[in-house]
Amino acid sequence: MESESRNDVWPACGPVAEGVRFDFGCASACAVRNESRDIAVRVRRRRSAARRALERVPLVRGAARLVFSAADFFSGMCWSALMEPQQTVRGDRAARIAALFRTTPQALTGLLVAIAIPAILLALLVGVPAAVEALLVQVEGLPRFAVNTICCAFRLSGLLLGVYAVCRLKLVRRLCMYRGAASKVLNAYEAYGRELTPEEVVLSPRLTDRSDGAFWIAVLLVALIAFAAHRTYGLAAQLGYRAGVLLAAAAVVGEIVRALERAHPNGIGATLRVPLVSLQHLFTIEPHAQMIEVALCAFHAACDGDEEGAEE
Repeated sequence: MESESRNDVWPACGPVAEGVRFDFGCASACAVRNESRDIAVRVRRRRSAARRALERVPLVRGAARLVFSAADFFSGMCWSALMEPQQTVRGDRAARIAALFRTTPQALTGLLVAIAIPAILLALLVGVPAAVEALLVQVEGLPRFAVNTICCAFRLSGLLLGVYAVCRLKLVRRLCMYRGAASKVLNAYEAYGRELTPEEVVLSPRLTDRSDGAFWIAVLLVALIAFAAHRTYGLAAQLGYRAGVLLAAAAVVGEIVRALERAHPNGIGATLRVPLVSLQHLFTIEPHAQMIEVALCAFHAACDGDEEGAEE
């Protein structure tokens, strides 16, 4: 059984706190595993006419994808938090440490992760390149272009390493595993259609041809190169320049990525898409069977919600 064409109806998905959000047609569904180990599901209407219009305009749709994908992630996290997801940080030792701060193990771990994420990214994107630059400027005869190129290479490597490290932190790792569960459902949907079985999903790959996370990384890589090509002075000038470059990178990269995502599986576009798909290894982790069950619930709820909306 063949699924609908990805160019016509192609669901979007994303991880949320102990669950998955699926967007299909006019419906958005969120499913989470709660404290009683049951699966809670909620469905709501999605997307405005303005958003659909922006997503059809060349170049503009790349910047829109950047903004909307970030908004979808944070709104999904807030939505799932209202559904009271299960607490995954347990144990007597964790409880004793949390009690010293009059909080819960989950909240304390979340705080530590929130501190660790900017620390890791600042160290790899700012600290290491700055240290390398300080050493290179001491080398006589080394042109500034070479210094900038080497520092830029360290920043690009730092971004990839930073994403990998952040995605292996506790709690974030579980988000990445739910991302893997959602990706498996998407691939199974493409192969078998809407009527999926857990066995079909388990056997499906966890990397997808379309990923907002890979798109974000590609945009940031291009933006970092542009940042290195031109240096601005003054806080206001730097913020304005970098915001403009980020949106411009999203616009250009968005068109390239869109063409690669829609390329025929047996064409040259599929070959060129391989590096983009490979970026998902950084943030997509093999899920547990229970996570796949949650992702399937979200997918079926989104499909049912879309059918009900079409009948109205």
